[in-house]
Amino acid sequence: MRNYNNPVLVIQSKTDPIVPYNIGLGKIEEELKDKTNIKYITPENRLHNPDYTIEATKLFLKFQQDFKKVKKEKQDEFYKSCDFRKMGELDPVVMDEIIDFFK
Repeated sequence: MRNYNNPVLVIQSKTDPIVPYNIGLGKIEEELKDKTNIKYITPENRLHNPDYTIEATKLFLKFQQDFKKVKKEKQDEFYKSCDFRKMGELDPVVMDEIIDFFK
């Protein structure tokens, strides 16, 4: 990547529990801090989906907590009661940054 000079977009939440920031984007930023062709987007409080709204992230966390309490025979009913559209709602600010990058 050091010799690559085309525009690069890298996105990661600083609170990603799947890929810790310090070994993901944080490492890239550290290693390639002199590269001006790289744009970084680092939303706060988004877990592993940095393009989701904070509210969607909160709903997903609540979904995970609630699901642990649901008995197997009630899982279908539980799923039907969930608003997956809100849980996957995209953050317009982050999405605008992504779109601007590709313009």
